[in-house]
Amino acid sequence: MTKYKVEWDAAGAVGFAAGAAPTSSLLYGAREVQVITVLSRKNDLQGTFRVGLDGSDFATEPLVAGCSAATLQSELRALPSMGGVRVSRRELSTPDGTVASDQASHINGYGYAYTVTFVGHGGGRRWVGDVASLRVSTNASDYPSEFTAEASEGTLLGTRPSIAVATAVDGSRGFEQQQLRLFASSGSLRGTWRLGWQAKASPALAWNSSAAQVADALRSCGSGPVRVARTLDNNAMGAPKELVATQERKQVSDALGAWDGEDIGVAWVVVFEGAAQSGSLPLVEVDGGGLRSTNYSATVYANASTLVVSETPTLDSRLKRTAVLGVPGMASATATGGSAMSVGVDALDGPFDSSTDDDVTAMARWDPTGGSDGSGAYVAALGGLVSGEAYHVRVSAFNGFGHTYGAATYATPTPKFGLEKYGVR
Repeated sequence: MTKYKVEWDAAGAVGFAAGAAPTSSLLYGAREVQVITVLSRKNDLQGTFRVGLDGSDFATEPLVAGCSAATLQSELRALPSMGGVRVSRRELSTPDGTVASDQASHINGYGYAYTVTFVGHGGGRRWVGDVASLRVSTNASDYPSEFTAEASEGTLLGTRPSIAVATAVDGSRGFEQQQLRLFASSGSLRGTWRLGWQAKASPALAWNSSAAQVADALRSCGSGPVRVARTLDNNAMGAPKELVATQERKQVSDALGAWDGEDIGVAWVVVFEGAAQSGSLPLVEVDGGGLRSTNYSATVYANASTLVVSETPTLDSRLKRTAVLGVPGMASATATGGSAMSVGVDALDGPFDSSTDDDVTAMARWDPTGGSDGSGAYVAALGGLVSGEAYHVRVSAFNGFGHTYGAATYATPTPKFGLEKYGVR
């Protein structure tokens, strides 16, 4: 190995504003992020709009176009179906159609972009972490069920005024998710089960173990960082004969009691937050040998399945940067045959096109206490980062004999602030 290529790109709302594709680049977000953009083609935006959550019967009071982030945040938090949110506001002004590096290419006008981060809503639409979409209206007579992703004119005034919602970061998109299921053909489950990860088994777990207990068991088997959510199915084998009262279901879910109805089933969804790769991970092994039903003639089932396959980000926003790092002791083996010149870490601040230039742009240094386990690591500073923004980072090694870069290794999960705790600096 003669050198390393390091690539990094914004992974959150800043990356979205710079043109990153949400479904392929803005992955591994622990929180869902959605952006409300309200615009007028001229600097004359006025009027009001309302916001709700898809599938909800609640909506905000009319909000003045250009209201503060605090006002929108307060109104959203007041909705019973919303949960915790954090809102920031950014002013938009592109009268001549020009686009700043941190502004989405479709923006052409005057107005505001409200970035809404869901900090208290777990979400579970298509997978664990996926939050329902925000919906907007500029029609004073609309019911919340009639709100849409885009609206124009009506109560919103100005020159061709409009408002639109877009998902910048799908919560937990990119992480593999697997479902572990235990259920009986009749009666109620009792007893214990075990899980395993790559040939290592957990201690016995109660049939109705909490999400935290299952997560701890997986981590003890070497799964790495995981997040687990639990659900219960009172009729796992077919259509329910009668509905179970919400309070009864909640008691079972919270492990405060056990409902003795028919076909009780338990499922845990495991989110693998430490695996950055394309394709399926090995399935968690589920051993239900210690389970039984209160109906001794019933059949007990225990299985695992993949719900969502893991992905790796494409790194495609206008803020993407690349640098080729020389490593001390390898300089004399560079592809050009010469020694790499140390130009300092500031060289990583600017854009770099690796497709046309493979020259070493900076030298890494050895830190004997670096790395996630403190055993030492090569260190280089990444410049030009936006404070508070999460970043994707990937590294690939150059093979001087094959004259090509190998497969990239990704840093994941992306933390909220910086990458220091994961050994990337």
